[in-house]
Amino acid sequence: MSAVLNEKVTSLYDFSRFDKIVQVGCEHGGLITSILKANPRAFGVLFDAEEVIAGARPKLEAAGIADRCAAIAGDFFQSVPAGGDAYIMKWMLHDWDDASAIRILKNCRSQMPQNGRVIIVDSVRTAKEFDELLAAADLRFLRLIPTELPTSIIEADRC
Repeated sequence: MSAVLNEKVTSLYDFSRFDKIVQVGCEHGGLITSILKANPRAFGVLFDAEEVIAGARPKLEAAGIADRCAAIAGDFFQSVPAGGDAYIMKWMLHDWDDASAIRILKNCRSQMPQNGRVIIVDSVRTAKEFDELLAAADLRFLRLIPTELPTSIIEADRC
């Protein structure tokens, strides 16, 4: 299901305007691989715990995108890599309580440019829940894109 969702996200959301896409919480890189294959001028960054990053590196090489995707280990509760035009998270925020999710979102916001985006791929009960979560991180809910799967794409920018 994850591979199907990766392809669906890539087909439904236009990543072509971004030069640098940071995936926070990387699931071994399936989503960023799909995005980078569809957007050959973009550069990607995977960011997660060392054990996850170690498993992702061989997959990036096998997919032929290792030269366009850095794999960086770290703690997203402390910080995230700087300079992404887009920060994307897939099936990640629901793993954490609201305070932890807000901390992750604030870390993304602090590193992105004024015109940057936060993109969340997750199960959505109501858009209002994400609107409130994003607002607490000083982000603005822009839109929700259904995927025909039990997940949606939420787009946000800086307030």
